Amino acid sequence: MFDAKTLVVVALMLVNGTAFAESPILKDSWVVHISNTVRDADASAADTAMSKSTNSSVRAFAEQIKRDYSAEKEHSNQLGLNPENNELSQSLTDVGSERSKELSGLSGSAFDKAYLQNEVAYNVFAIGVFEVTMLPSIKNTRLKRLIESRLALMKSHKRDAETLLEKLK
Repeated sequence: MFDAKTLVVVALMLVNGTAFAESPILKDSWVVHISNTVRDADASAADTAMSKSTNSSVRAFAEQIKRDYSAEKEHSNQLGLNPENNELSQSLTDVGSERSKELSGLSGSAFDKAYLQNEVAYNVFAIGVFEVTMLPSIKNTRLKRLIESRLALMKSHKRDAETLLEKLK
């Protein structure tokens, strides 16, 4: 499983890596793609939880994530900005795929605990990327509002996952 510290270190390495060395400011089209990638990876993990978990609280949490991101996706599509794939997005996709693979091999309470731990870690990671890298780079005010809204959602999901983890102990 990925812990929060590892994910943040990876994000900082990527952001400070060669792909962004010449241009420390991310283009808005990159921000859109990164944001969509984070949303889609989290929604995919929620799909897995809805199909694998037998815990009603974990399932309800996953369903809430799906509802939140479904509504939020509509706002993202209305911006009219074309997402542009980039190295950070690809790395996030890889992390999401790895996370999904690890979760798919678990069941029962082991799955529930791992899913919630990953939710906390992934949201800590994504919050760091959004706050440190993305928000300062955004030029489009509507995109900035969307990212701030998504940031609030991620913070809420992180808190909810932490609360559920405590209840599972």
